[in-house]
Amino acid sequence: MRLPSTFTMRSDLRAPGASQISGHTAPGGAIQSCFIAFSAIQKSATVSQSLPFLASRQSIVARSTRAMLLPLIEYPFHATISGESEGTATMTKKAFDPAGKHLPFKLGKTPARPGAVKFKMMTYLRKLELPTPPKVFGHQGLIGAKWGMLGNDDYGDCVWAGAAHETMLWNKEAAKTASFNNKSVLSDYSAVTGFKPSDPNTDQGTDMQVAASYRRKKGVLDAAGKRHKIGAYLALKPGDIDQLALAIYLFGATGIGIKFPGSAMDQFKAGKPWSVVPGAKIEGGHYIPGLGRDKNGNIVIVTWGKIQLMTPAFYEKYCDEVVAYVSKECLRGDKSLEGFDYSQLFGDLKSLST
Repeated sequence: MRLPSTFTMRSDLRAPGASQISGHTAPGGAIQSCFIAFSAIQKSATVSQSLPFLASRQSIVARSTRAMLLPLIEYPFHATISGESEGTATMTKKAFDPAGKHLPFKLGKTPARPGAVKFKMMTYLRKLELPTPPKVFGHQGLIGAKWGMLGNDDYGDCVWAGAAHETMLWNKEAAKTASFNNKSVLSDYSAVTGFKPSDPNTDQGTDMQVAASYRRKKGVLDAAGKRHKIGAYLALKPGDIDQLALAIYLFGATGIGIKFPGSAMDQFKAGKPWSVVPGAKIEGGHYIPGLGRDKNGNIVIVTWGKIQLMTPAFYEKYCDEVVAYVSKECLRGDKSLEGFDYSQLFGDLKSLST
C-alpha cells in the first residue's frame, strides 16, 4: 500500500512550548499553515529529509506569526513521517539550539527580526540636547558581585535574567533595592513562552521585542512579588558602537542581542574580554545588558551572574539587535546620577505605544 503523493500536516500538531501571545499561537500553531509535499511515500516507510523552509519563508506564515516561528524555520530541520492517509510529523533540530542546552551556560535569544521594534532611538532623541558620554562610565559597581545567575545556568532564559539585572541596577541608581530569584525570573519566561522547567522541549528561548512589550505592559516580577515596568523601548542600529554608548549612558542599561560564537564561552570561562576569533562557530543567540564602558573602550556587560567585557569589534560583528529601555526607576526626582534631566525625554516618549 502507498500513501498519497502529498499530505497535509495535521492541524493539531504543535511544537513544544507553544503558547498564546498577543492573540497568536506561537510558535507551534504557526506550523499549522505549513504544507509539506512528498512523492510516492511508502506507507510502512519512515522518511527523513530536510525541509526547504527558507526559500518560501514569507509564503509559509503571515508576518505576525512569523515572529514566533523564526526559531523553527531559520535553520535546517528533519521530519519523521509515518501513518496512513494523513500522517504525522515530528520535528527535531538538526543544528540550532536556541536555549544553548549543549553549552555549560545557557543562551536563549531567538533570531533577530529586523524592524520588529518600530520606534528608533535616534529619531526621538534628535531634537534633544544630548550629552556626550565620557570615556569611562557605568554604575555596575553598585551591584558588585551579587548579580545572580537567575536560572541561565540551567535554562535558556537569558532575556529574562538580563531584564532582572537591568532592573536591579536601575533601582540601585535610585538608592532602592529590587531583588530577583530563579523562581520570579523563570515565571516570566514561562508566562511569555510556555516554558516548563519539567519539560526541556519547552525551553526554546525568547524574542526580544515580545519580551520588551511584556515588560512595558505587565512588567517583570521580582522576588517580593512586585512588578517593574518600563515606560518605553527604542531600537538602536545594531553594531553602532556610538549609539550603544549613548544609550547606556542615558538609560543606565541597554539590552544587547548577539549571535553567540563558541569562542566567547571559552573567553568567559578564562576571564578574558569577548573579542573576535576568526572562524568561531555561532552557537545560538544570547541577550546581555550593556552597563558601561571601561578605560580601554570595552563595553561592560553582565552575563551568567558576572561582569564581562566586550570589545567594540566583537559588538560590531556579532550584534544583531539592540534595545534601549526607558525606565523611571533609575531616577532620583527627574534626574539620573549623571544629572541628566529626563523631564523632556519622558514628555516626548510618553505617547509611544509599542
